[in-house]
Amino acid sequence: MSDVTHEQVEAFFNSSGLKFSRVQGQDGVWELGFMMKHAPFTIQIDNGVGHPGFLSVTCPYIKALTNRVALFQDLLKKTSQVVFAKFGLTEDGDVIIRASVPRDMRSSPIEKMKMAMGAVLQAADQWYMELLTLAAGG
Repeated sequence: MSDVTHEQVEAFFNSSGLKFSRVQGQDGVWELGFMMKHAPFTIQIDNGVGHPGFLSVTCPYIKALTNRVALFQDLLKKTSQVVFAKFGLTEDGDVIIRASVPRDMRSSPIEKMKMAMGAVLQAADQWYMELLTLAAGG
């Protein structure tokens, strides 16, 4: 069985009416923007470039500002409450939300990518104001 192709990912975006752009210099990575209840969010779809064997949905979320310890402790709690998507940290301490699914075609990666996108966006929107306040020291 073969992995999902970049063309199949883009065909899904097109058939779903999603506006996307390719990330320059990174073949197999796309950005999509969504307006949610609390803020607009940009997600990146990575077709195995940064995570071989997986389609990854990542939302660059909140810049960790002053209250890092409290923010990190809260993220640990929230990660256990989120189904499918998980909070994480970049090397700079910024918060991201990520969900990954196998790229192998036997596992229906496009359907699972849709679930991953939904999980990431739901988590982003649900806790945005609370985590933004906490990151700012509130």
